[in-house]
Amino acid sequence: MNLRFAIVSGSLATTASISVEKGRFNHLAFIYDRRPEERRALIYSGSDLLSFSARTVFPSLETAGVDFMIGSGSTFRIGESSETFIPTTTFSGSINELRYFSRPRTIEEIREYSQRNIFATDDLTLYFRFNE
Repeated sequence: MNLRFAIVSGSLATTASISVEKGRFNHLAFIYDRRPEERRALIYSGSDLLSFSARTVFPSLETAGVDFMIGSGSTFRIGESSETFIPTTTFSGSINELRYFSRPRTIEEIREYSQRNIFATDDLTLYFRFNE
């Protein structure tokens, strides 16, 4: 199954994608690293970098009032490019939890907290536990 991580803001977009084996647990971390030397979408499994996008500078990334889609199966345009994302399959699986941080997590933090519960921190913006 192919997974695609896209960051879209107005006419700009950046994407990274990976293939995962169906029927197997996958701990994945999707990161947009805003640091000037990075500015790219990254996909990690544990501490292994699986995929990364080209560098893309977004003047701003506003999240208020915009869709946040996970496995929706929706067709959508990627920025103002001619590329339209048309899913060939919808997400078939379960998401144990979703953690959204306001800064990129380090490899050490990803590794340390991949199998542990996490509690409120200043940079933990959104946290959903779906397994309860």
